[in-house]
Amino acid sequence: MSSAATMQKWIDGHAFPGVWTLDESNSANFLRGPQDAVVVAADPDTKDRNQQAWLELERAFANETLAERFRFGILDGAYWASTLSNWGIHQYDLPRVIVFKGNEPDLYWEDADELRVGSLAQGLDLILTGRLEPRNRRDNVVLNRLANNLYYPVRHFVSQSSLHLIGSLLTLLVLLLVVTRCIYETCGLIFIDDNGADTEEQIEKIRAIAAAERRKKKQQ
Repeated sequence: MSSAATMQKWIDGHAFPGVWTLDESNSANFLRGPQDAVVVAADPDTKDRNQQAWLELERAFANETLAERFRFGILDGAYWASTLSNWGIHQYDLPRVIVFKGNEPDLYWEDADELRVGSLAQGLDLILTGRLEPRNRRDNVVLNRLANNLYYPVRHFVSQSSLHLIGSLLTLLVLLLVVTRCIYETCGLIFIDDNGADTEEQIEKIRAIAAAERRKKKQQ
């Protein structure tokens, strides 16, 4: 390999040292390169979580093994909300981590349980060791988006407050009790009506028999 090619490879591999704030001016070049791109989508309005995201990115970059394999960036998840939703990341669930494979733009890693901001280094280690498989954005795009649109809002609702969940369950229980009571009352009325009809029919038969007996006595 020529010295120029070697130099270019080194430049490409070290084009984004440290932790970068990503925007329209640098995001395209950041995502293209020999290294995989670690992107944390954070909400700048939640300062504590935003600060935690920065600290975790800096810790990961301080790890020489991770710094050799990955480049690290953070972006405004609220500003990029519509784009991130295509990857199953929603604004109410920030901060979230997504890792793009540098030389294969269709491949990426995203896992709400295994790849988290609070344990970023451990999640990246799962990628390095192959224990966390990449996804292909071309696979089941429609189904994945549908699942994300259904799953994440529900998970967000449940995670916001246990009181909301308890209130919803109590409301559902009351509705079930009301419906059950209505069904019971309706069935009871039908049962009573049926029994009433049978009773009247028996009375009419008895009256007819009694009338026939009286007629026989008169004839005798």
